[in-house]
Amino acid sequence: MQQAHYRQILVDVMRDSPVTHIYVQSVLPVNTKMASIFSSNSNDAVIALDNGLKEMSGQLGVVYIDLYSSFVKDNQLDEPLTYDGLHLNGYGYNFWKQIINDYVVN
Repeated sequence: MQQAHYRQILVDVMRDSPVTHIYVQSVLPVNTKMASIFSSNSNDAVIALDNGLKEMSGQLGVVYIDLYSSFVKDNQLDEPLTYDGLHLNGYGYNFWKQIINDYVVN
């Protein structure tokens, strides 16, 4: 999805539901060693997208949550968090929950 689409979705939600708390989460890395469908520079594209999402979040005044930094190890999705290099396993989802919990639970 292009960044312009993300922006339009956020603008629409902000307009239609002004009391909604919006959290934009970064895209997670992939593990190209485990999932051969990805090229070695796939995470470079993820980083570029995440940088754009972070900038856009700042411009729109919404909370940006950097998940990428917590899930990456040696420029790959950390193996204990995934079963195939792309999808999270149970441990990975629990780890994700721990990170966002500080933002969404008051």
